[in-house]
Amino acid sequence: MRGFLAIFAVELKSLVRSKSLLAGFVATVLWMWFLPEILTSDGTSDGARELYVKYSLGAVFAAATVAFASAAAGSMALERSRRTLHLALVRPVRIFCIALAKTCASGVAGAALLLVAAAVLLFKCDASRPASRVLDPELEPVSAEARRMYEAYMSDPDTPDEIKKADRSLVIGILKRKAAEHYATIRPGETASWSFPAVPAGAAKASVGFKFATAFSGRYAMKGTLFFADGEKTEIEEFTQETVERDLPQAGKGRGVKISFRNGGSEALLLRPRKDVKIRYSMSGDIFAANLAFAWLELSSLLFLSVSFAVFLGASFGRSVAVFAVLAALFVSVAAPAAVEEYDGEVSAPRMERISSAVSRAVAAAVMPFDAVSPVGDLASDRRIPTGETVAVFAADAALIPLAFAFLSAIAARKRED
Repeated sequence: MRGFLAIFAVELKSLVRSKSLLAGFVATVLWMWFLPEILTSDGTSDGARELYVKYSLGAVFAAATVAFASAAAGSMALERSRRTLHLALVRPVRIFCIALAKTCASGVAGAALLLVAAAVLLFKCDASRPASRVLDPELEPVSAEARRMYEAYMSDPDTPDEIKKADRSLVIGILKRKAAEHYATIRPGETASWSFPAVPAGAAKASVGFKFATAFSGRYAMKGTLFFADGEKTEIEEFTQETVERDLPQAGKGRGVKISFRNGGSEALLLRPRKDVKIRYSMSGDIFAANLAFAWLELSSLLFLSVSFAVFLGASFGRSVAVFAVLAALFVSVAAPAAVEEYDGEVSAPRMERISSAVSRAVAAAVMPFDAVSPVGDLASDRRIPTGETVAVFAADAALIPLAFAFLSAIAARKRED
């Protein structure tokens, strides 16, 4: 333990002496403070706030991850190449301990930088602004929906032959990945219904939200009626590109909720049931300040994960290769999910393009735990970050995975020395 603390202190002091940490603090404060002056929003105060929260804290996290991961990889690689790993102290220290101490030092420095950003953000925003918890409608499983849609496509005479001749598992796989983007149509005079889990009886406020569209995605003055299970109803007259929010009756709390919408306009309305229909509610203590604390903890945990991987690369390769590999890995982890979302390997694509798409999906699946955590997006949209998610992210990304990478770093460094 003494060796770990000594190396941790030495590594932290080196970051301070290099003045990179001080420069990071100054740059963070300046960025967080003056960013609202250069952002262009949709003209609304809520839109400007959402952009500020997303791009202020998100940019600091991205810069801190690149900076501290690269520094950690370079430091570990340099000590290994100079064969000074066992000379860090007067008496030898296990490489596992050195790798873990370097990970913790860079991770703590990065978390401190994020803490400064969070403090400025808390000062610039309303700390008591409510944060909402979200309930999604109870829909059929994605796999069942994909199989049902596959059968409908195969029985449709207008379906192209290339789709009908394609491998069944390939088509169903694409339908699964596109399930969240599947639109349901509500024609004039038709009624659509959704069932939701129970809203806790202690909820301070609950509302249901919709976002409708039309076939041509234009703004359309739509109207309709919302029906609640207790017999209450409310009329809607909005534009389709706006989010419709209506309070949920008190009778809906503490039990399952069923909500129906009847299209009273002259145009067919579209919405994505897995994305565009939500119930939002707040509990006591669900405010922006608490949400920001959860976001900071998750971002710090993700930073620890990146730094631990960087230390492993530093133990495995030379300094320049390790730093390049860190930057490449960070880029791929961000680009692969976006590439899969944009191009998901159509069945008519050439063989090489399908192979490239399969590789991208494999990379996206590997980084999915990293990519799926989006505390900045939740913070910007005032969505309450689940406590269970934060605990799981901290346990995995700030504890278990760094320990595993420190162990792998020790094995890699010993093999390189041999």
